[in-house]
Amino acid sequence: MSNSIKLSEEEHKILSDTSFLLTKQQIDKKISALLLNYQQELMTQNPNPFAFLPSSVLPLPKKVSKGQNYNGLPYWVVDFPSHFEKENIFTFRVVVWWGNYISTSLILSGYYFEQARLDFVKLGNSNFSFSINANPWPIEFEPKNLITVSPYNLSQIKEHYKNSKFVKLSAKHELNKIEGLTLFCNEDLHGMLAMFDWRNI
Repeated sequence: MSNSIKLSEEEHKILSDTSFLLTKQQIDKKISALLLNYQQELMTQNPNPFAFLPSSVLPLPKKVSKGQNYNGLPYWVVDFPSHFEKENIFTFRVVVWWGNYISTSLILSGYYFEQARLDFVKLGNSNFSFSINANPWPIEFEPKNLITVSPYNLSQIKEHYKNSKFVKLSAKHELNKIEGLTLFCNEDLHGMLAMFDWRNI
């Protein structure tokens, strides 16, 4: 019986190419280092950017997690600062998604969602995207998931927020800007935090 499984010419080239995987390993080390550097710089900021947040959200460094199959492609993710306790979630999540982009997201649920109040005036003047998905974890910037905030959809966002159990704000950055990860993650975190009134917390 003849073997019906055949590799294409391109697949044969990749199978024989050791440089790709060795380069991928170097990329992996550098991206992990960038995500760790972001955490270290944020922890040493003065004044403390987290002073108004609950003590449960401690600026302690988090492990960089890696995977090989988010929609078939490798990714790196870190949640910092963050606090996960059952339904009570506060996290600023940074995801580097191979071949796509870098996403930053502030996700609040449970206690944090109930106590922090989203300021729609500030949000309407921002460039962030707002999650209208029932699941806070997808990172695709697609209309069924994340919509860019504008004066034209603010009423839709308000209605979703009123009926939701979490809120998620996101921003997207091109992969060719990755050397500036620490800077834009810092800016996104501060910008997203500024969209809320934290006085009740």
